Amino acid sequence: AFHPLHARICLRIKSPGRAALATILILLVLVAIPITVLVVSASGQAIAAAQFIKQKSAEQGGFSNLLIGWLQQPLQYIGRYIDVSQYNLRSEITARLNAGSVKLLGYGAALLQNMLGFLGSMVLALFAAFFFFRDGRYIRELILDTIPLKREQSEKLLSAVTDTIMANVYAIAAV
Repeated sequence: AFHPLHARICLRIKSPGRAALATILILLVLVAIPITVLVVSASGQAIAAAQFIKQKSAEQGGFSNLLIGWLQQPLQYIGRYIDVSQYNLRSEITARLNAGSVKLLGYGAALLQNMLGFLGSMVLALFAAFFFFRDGRYIRELILDTIPLKREQSEKLLSAVTDTIMANVYAIAAV
């Protein structure tokens, strides 16, 4: 997908290694900036929400008291129709908060694992892309010479495979 960009860079930078490095740096900027903006925005919103909850819970004497305060009015309304005196709201909320915190910790660990996996995959992909950009013509010729078909058939096959891969890349980007 970025080969036309690399071809333009090759016209300006004659060294294949430097041209490949410039292309990779541009790819890194095109990918890293949007991801960084999204992560910073999402983390800023999460921090603001956490600070809001912390402030409100401090005003109420703790998070469980905050929740009980939020639920008092709906419970009084429900209490007109159902006997809720037999339920210990404070212990239920505390138990649910404990279970929720354990689950939240698991989600946080999974998120961190996924982010590290994504970063590792991105580094590997950029590393491979560098060599494909730098040695692409040589690799293409090696593949064409290795395929046990006539040169014309090999070029058609490689062209079809390239078109299929590009179609997949565009489809993934569109989704």
